[in-house]
Amino acid sequence: MNEAIAHYTKALRIQPGAAVAHNNLGNTLLGQGKTDEAIAHYAEALRIRPGYAEAHNNLGTVLAGQVKVQEAIAHYTEALRIQPDYAEAHNNLGLALAGQGSTSEAIPHFAEALRIRPGYAEAHSNLGTALAAQGRNSEAIREFLEALRLAPNRADLHYNAALMLERNGQQAEAIRHLQIALDLNPRLQQAQRELDNLTNQGEKSGP
Repeated sequence: MNEAIAHYTKALRIQPGAAVAHNNLGNTLLGQGKTDEAIAHYAEALRIRPGYAEAHNNLGTVLAGQVKVQEAIAHYTEALRIQPDYAEAHNNLGLALAGQGSTSEAIPHFAEALRIRPGYAEAHSNLGTALAAQGRNSEAIREFLEALRLAPNRADLHYNAALMLERNGQQAEAIRHLQIALDLNPRLQQAQRELDNLTNQGEKSGP
């Protein structure tokens, strides 16, 4: 990681106006948790090249993480104006909208992300969450299970599927997915809490 930073920094000393290098350095810094520095490089990339869709999407993601949702939405929207078939930006805009409670607006963006990239596990899971928020449980479960078919080793996706299955009264299946989630990531504390809760419920309702 430090080697990558050194590489991009050297490239920018030689060519300060390289928008791609600023964007890539932003990604590397973000991976080290240096959020403010990452934002500065994304912003510089956009100053140099205002129509840089990837930098708009990346900056939007950082801003969303700082709960600056309206600013994030503006950058995702601009990314999609520049590049309408940008699956990640559709997914990210959907997340931002859903986080504001605008589920009906979010769903078409998740669906569009999946039209562009059918094998996008994250978008399937996010669509499942949005559908669940509308009480469309059967559709939601289908999306979660498709996400798991595409990414069977994602503990968080097993956890999301388990919550939906539990809500749908499928306790045994929910427990199975929680156990898989914990096998994949024993430190996923919310999965352990939910598994303990379901197991205790089963013991109380037993003979």
